[in-house]
Amino acid sequence: MFRIASYFFLFMLTTSVSFAEEAHKSQFMDMTYRFINFAILLIVLYKVAAKPLRDFIASRSEGIRKALDEARLAREEAEKRYKEYQEKMGKLTDEAKTLKDSIVEEGNKEKARIVEEANTAALRIKEQAQFLAEQEIKKARQVIKEETANLIVEMTEEKLKREIKGFDQEKLIMEYLSASGGIH
Repeated sequence: MFRIASYFFLFMLTTSVSFAEEAHKSQFMDMTYRFINFAILLIVLYKVAAKPLRDFIASRSEGIRKALDEARLAREEAEKRYKEYQEKMGKLTDEAKTLKDSIVEEGNKEKARIVEEANTAALRIKEQAQFLAEQEIKKARQVIKEETANLIVEMTEEKLKREIKGFDQEKLIMEYLSASGGIH
């Protein structure tokens, strides 16, 4: 910075010398004072602002470097978490598939068990229905036999009533009594 200021001062000085030959001496002095003022201003600014400016630039570059390091670390951490989450998602997907398969398997077992129970229950119901049907058939046969017997008795009675006369009735009664052992 100081070098630049001194080069600038020398440049201005040489240009002012060339102007000084042409211009009046007062203009030359005026210009010289201005350059000297300017040079002093630059030197003061350099002395006053150089160190804070250097410190500011150094701290700013250090801050940027730290921010970049933090960003790099954050990115690495994020990538690490991303990989962990990817692994967890893979494991969860595998677990979900395993769980689904086991649920399907359990469902199939339960379905088979229910079908077996239904078949057993259907067979039992069929056997009970067959047993009840046989019982009803036996009852119906018994009722039919009883009704047939009652009909035969009624028909026989009517036939006997029509065909047997009073004398035949007395004869039958006597035969019955003698067969049963008589009257006491």
